[in-house]
Amino acid sequence: MSQPTVGVVGLGRMGSAMAGHLLDSGFDVRGYDVVPEARERAAEGGIEPYPSAADLAAASDVVLTSLPNPDTVRESYLGENGIAAGADDLVAIEASTIDPATTEEVALVAAERGVTLIDSPVSGGPEGAASGTLTIFVGGADDAVSSPPAKPVLDAISNKSFHVGQSGAGHTAKLLNNVMSMGNLMLAMEAVSLGTERGLDGERLLEALRNGGGSSNQFEKRMPRALNRNFDPGFPVSLARKDIGLALDTGEDTDHSMPVTAIIYQLYTKAISEGYGDEDAVAVAKLFESDELIEAGEHVDESYGGY
Repeated sequence: MSQPTVGVVGLGRMGSAMAGHLLDSGFDVRGYDVVPEARERAAEGGIEPYPSAADLAAASDVVLTSLPNPDTVRESYLGENGIAAGADDLVAIEASTIDPATTEEVALVAAERGVTLIDSPVSGGPEGAASGTLTIFVGGADDAVSSPPAKPVLDAISNKSFHVGQSGAGHTAKLLNNVMSMGNLMLAMEAVSLGTERGLDGERLLEALRNGGGSSNQFEKRMPRALNRNFDPGFPVSLARKDIGLALDTGEDTDHSMPVTAIIYQLYTKAISEGYGDEDAVAVAKLFESDELIEAGEHVDESYGGY
């Protein structure tokens, strides 16, 4: 059975990485991005560019979207030249990190225009997207999720997939994941800064704490970057704050208080005000440093086998 034709809307770091992996996996991949340079880069990589999301949808069996924020998702699906304008009994996989209220709104309106929406936000960064080893949190109707044309695409981009409920459930789960991971990172960097102030060696501290009960994905993944003073953005501070803010909005919509998350959001906001917004999320370590920096005397291996 031949693979479905996949149209990717949003050819930034995540979208282009997923598109490239799908192409390498034998899918016929086309793409669209509002930024001409992104379309040009995609074309250089073998992905046929299209002039609009509507044109791309008309030429695809399934569309995959990877976009920066809820407003862009809404416009990309429901706008004048959006996906729904070119759809004809189309399945779409929404892989951005947005709030579930927007997901539910877009899914409802898009369904009236012939689009079945599956929300499938991802965890694993550009590296996981390029290697097809993402973890995905899936929301949508059982038959749409478990059948072609969506299933082969979901299987290709991920090695761990969790169908957590109906429309909006995937995006809810992703926000919970990011609150937990970015909150853990903030607390870990505050704790480690105390260790360095007490004169503990950074490399020895890494080895000790990664084997203790307080270790985590984010600590093991990002502590080596802090020790190397490597703040090149993998997942920047600005996106961490954006996702935590979406979680707070969702809590407010649900009349559910999240006081700890609100404090974490304030700290990421402070990091942005200090000029760290475009740096990797581990740059929040700088908020807690005073006389002693979190650093190592020699380069620390940053490779990480997790996600």
